[in-house]
Amino acid sequence: MSRRPTHGHPEEAVDALPTMGDSCELAQFDRPRGSPTTLAVISDPHLSGTARGTSKMYHRSKQRLQTAFDDAASRDVDLTVVAGDLTRDGERSEYELATGLFRCGPDPTVAVPGNHDVAYDGDRGPVPDGNAFAAWRGRGAFPRVHSTGAVELLALDSTKTDGTTKVGGALDTETRGWLTSLSKPSGPRVAVCHHPVGRIPDPLGRALPSRSYQLANSRVVADELGSAGVDLLLSGHVHWPYATKYRGLNVVGAPSVSSFPPSYLLVDIGPDGTTVSMVPVAGESGLIEAYEFALEDECRGKAIRDAVSSGYFDAFPTRRPEVTPDSVSGVP
Repeated sequence: MSRRPTHGHPEEAVDALPTMGDSCELAQFDRPRGSPTTLAVISDPHLSGTARGTSKMYHRSKQRLQTAFDDAASRDVDLTVVAGDLTRDGERSEYELATGLFRCGPDPTVAVPGNHDVAYDGDRGPVPDGNAFAAWRGRGAFPRVHSTGAVELLALDSTKTDGTTKVGGALDTETRGWLTSLSKPSGPRVAVCHHPVGRIPDPLGRALPSRSYQLANSRVVADELGSAGVDLLLSGHVHWPYATKYRGLNVVGAPSVSSFPPSYLLVDIGPDGTTVSMVPVAGESGLIEAYEFALEDECRGKAIRDAVSSGYFDAFPTRRPEVTPDSVSGVP
């Protein structure tokens, strides 16, 4: 086991958070609506067979993803979605590790790439045809549509940036053109990509530069998604759970399955609306360990401490927020 940092009494700080066997209702939305369908949303495992430590909890990555897969399968979900950053650095050994986990994981499972899953040419962005993730899945290029029950899922690749950052994301012109060409859906339409649209709610929003942690042209993209009939956008990247509304689009950020708080999401769509719940994949000691490592993160550590100490999780659930088109609401 990696040596764990110590920060006073973390047990008290995280005492109110759910642990394995419990769950936390994150949000309720009026839309999507449809026949009962449940999606499991797993994000940012950053799989590694050799690395240890950091706020990404590399030494727990395989265990946490396996636990999430097992739990989702036990709930007989209709579709499992992996929202990117499956691997630590897109290395062959990491994809081999993923292959073994996916082979025994829930079926069907849809995965989209994150910035850690593609090969980069210095600071100039992804290598052309160098997306090892797409080659690993062997299911053709993004975007694509996956239908399960009454729900249509749009799987999008947000890793094609403008070349100015390895962390930020964008939907390229081909993907955006594809969105505008879609016919009106007959039922609920949900989209997933790694990078979030719009500003991240505080206190994490204050700590994360928008250029690196949200989709480029967020306003335009959100409007295009809405025009394409998308009721809900699912994303990862931030390693933090939140639910909000942006320009009329319901937006949910999935926590990392490895980082604090180690969890995945259940998205329950029904005739009266959608409920999103956070499902922990660690017990009390695992939660405390992840919290202590999170505090060591230079970018997020203070914001995470502030969030926990100010009762961030007590503000859940966000209930069908009513907001103006350009505002961001929900969890404080």
